Amino acid sequence: MNSFDKHHLNDNHCFLCGELLSKKNRSDEHVIPEWIQREHNLWDKKLALLNHTLIPYRQLKIPCCRKCNNESLSQMENEISKFLKRKFESPTKQDEYKLFQWASKILYGLLYKEMSLASNLAQRATGSIVPKEFLENLLTFHHFMTSIQRPFNFVNFTPYSIFIVETLTFDDSEKNFDYFDFVTIGNLGNEADALMLALRVQHYGIICVFQDNGFQKQFFQKQFDRFQGIPLHPIQFLELACKTAYKHSLLTFSPRYSSLIPDFNSNNSEITVIPITFPDENIWASWDNDTYEKLFFSIAKNTGFGALLPDSLYIGEKHLTWLDDGHGNPLKMI
Repeated sequence: MNSFDKHHLNDNHCFLCGELLSKKNRSDEHVIPEWIQREHNLWDKKLALLNHTLIPYRQLKIPCCRKCNNESLSQMENEISKFLKRKFESPTKQDEYKLFQWASKILYGLLYKEMSLASNLAQRATGSIVPKEFLENLLTFHHFMTSIQRPFNFVNFTPYSIFIVETLTFDDSEKNFDYFDFVTIGNLGNEADALMLALRVQHYGIICVFQDNGFQKQFFQKQFDRFQGIPLHPIQFLELACKTAYKHSLLTFSPRYSSLIPDFNSNNSEITVIPITFPDENIWASWDNDTYEKLFFSIAKNTGFGALLPDSLYIGEKHLTWLDDGHGNPLKMI
């Protein structure tokens, strides 16, 4: 049994628990939380979708039952809001776990919304932006997301890598928010090739890689630690996020898991998860500069950097970077 057994991908069921919705128990969950939209004046601003069309943030809502909305989701939002509004400090393991759950809801919610939108608004028969079949294949992603409402025990591993950095803030609150993600569909077995989300909220920059079993965290945390005490400019955060996304796309194995669920119908019953697939000696395939450059510009074009971006990131073997001064020292931008 998995978390999709009673889950129906339509507006008549809760996106989180799958409960059938009625006038009595129905509500809507904002994919990007209302408190973020208020504080950063996003209500009428627009987000670029996977097909490069734009949608106002206020319209990014998905079906949710009142119980999930008023209890587990509300509690999570309150905890995340308090964390992100305080002075920057390094997160605890529990903070990282909560941020993983929060990032899972945002990315899944966005994909869920895109499933309901036509890929060509002028020709609705062309199908949705995200095929329903793709979302149906995100069994594991959705399963782990339900840790928002029930206890999970990931035995001797984390199914994600999450990086938290300090970022510069500006007087204009609209400039203190960024969102971008990276999603590739269907190259590894029955799941997505890669799923990654990056959010910049006030002075917190959050990058979450899903289902890599914590390998990026294990091998590359030191690259982020170099910037302790150095708030990152938005374009530096963008570069880190793009490099993280591309690295994730190079993962050489398809993570699979076994879950022990004593009582699936009880939200108090702890689910035990262990990994059952492991990488060979090479966890990631070889880095290709041309492919990375294409990914960088595909993500960057939806940001507001404009003239800051060159035509190319490479001149021969020389790599243009905003992260260091050319001598290996972290670059402080103001």
